[in-house]
Amino acid sequence: MQRLESLELTPKARIEAVGASWAAFSPLSGETLILNDEAAAILEVLQAGAADERAIATQLNADTAELSLADLQGLVRGAVMSLEAAGLLLRRPAPLPGHDMLAG
Repeated sequence: MQRLESLELTPKARIEAVGASWAAFSPLSGETLILNDEAAAILEVLQAGAADERAIATQLNADTAELSLADLQGLVRGAVMSLEAAGLLLRRPAPLPGHDMLAG
């Protein structure tokens, strides 16, 4: 069974609307990047907390009916790789069901 990975916004990353575009600051690279709407939407979902790619696509699907869930999952998968390479996302193994990460 494949273990899901959780994605989260890099701490201290910033996302701001700049006119009709989006800009993001990556504290890992020290760079400010211009984002497309899809990448900005993914980062906005992750501002609410960590999620896996399927949960991100499901949330985006609830917000728009323009694309199917399967199409959104492909879009999210591709965008996540770019956002991770830019230092805006962190990938962590999701906790196993029934295992509290804080338990000692």
